[in-house]
Amino acid sequence: MHEVGFATTILEEVKKEAKKQNALKVTSVELVLGELTLIDSEQLIFLLNSIIQDDIIKGADFKVKKQRAEGECSCGYSGPLEYKEEFHQLLYVKCPRCDGIPKIKKGDECVIEKINMEVEERSK
Repeated sequence: MHEVGFATTILEEVKKEAKKQNALKVTSVELVLGELTLIDSEQLIFLLNSIIQDDIIKGADFKVKKQRAEGECSCGYSGPLEYKEEFHQLLYVKCPRCDGIPKIKKGDECVIEKINMEVEERSK
């Protein structure tokens, strides 16, 4: 269940940024999750909410945008890719035109796109 590792890392990064910004509260976190990560977004959100230990992040709204797998192939193809997964294992990614092995451009990422937070007003 690799979602636990992703959830832990996401929370660590959100906490780090919240501290850097002197946040009082993190209100929401927007994530981009590539389909090739094979992470179930509902399971990830459940885990994020379950393992939060920092009061600044508790109650934050986690939103996930899925990113479709896209790539380029030596045959000239550029666009959505075909892939096969079984039991949460990525078996292959291939070009839909020639069945070759493409260069992946999108779809293998897990990115914190935006963190909304309430911050202390700083006196001038």
